[in-house]
Amino acid sequence: MYNAVYEQVKQDIQEHAKYVSITTDSWTSIKNSNYIAVTCHFIDNECELKSYLFSCFKNSESHSSENLKNNLLAIIKKWGLENKIANLCRWKHEGCFTHSLNLGVQTALKSILETRKKVRGIVGHFKRSPQAAENLRTMQEQLGLTPLLMLI
Repeated sequence: MYNAVYEQVKQDIQEHAKYVSITTDSWTSIKNSNYIAVTCHFIDNECELKSYLFSCFKNSESHSSENLKNNLLAIIKKWGLENKIANLCRWKHEGCFTHSLNLGVQTALKSILETRKKVRGIVGHFKRSPQAAENLRTMQEQLGLTPLLMLI
């Protein structure tokens, strides 16, 4: 079955794609295994976008650009795409937005680490002391504030 689908996809690309774009995605599973997916995209003669998953494999090698390049070149050769990639010499890396966002959030969280520790200590104090929680509630009422103990 795989071979039949492989031949159909390869024929579709050879007959209907002047150029193709190759995209990759890599991720780490919950069990700390690295995976790489390689997809191909093109617009056919009917101006319809076609996309195919070429490969999805567990990667035990380092995530170096050299290893990624070698894997991509092997896949390109397997699918006969050597003359269909429009930008082979000028590959550009587009960073993953969610990865970049996560790095920014992690940096921001480090900058407020001391504040977080203090807030946790205060919340912990009111959680462990019913008397302190009651005093806080009384003080809020005296100040005309709505008593809030949602975090406590």
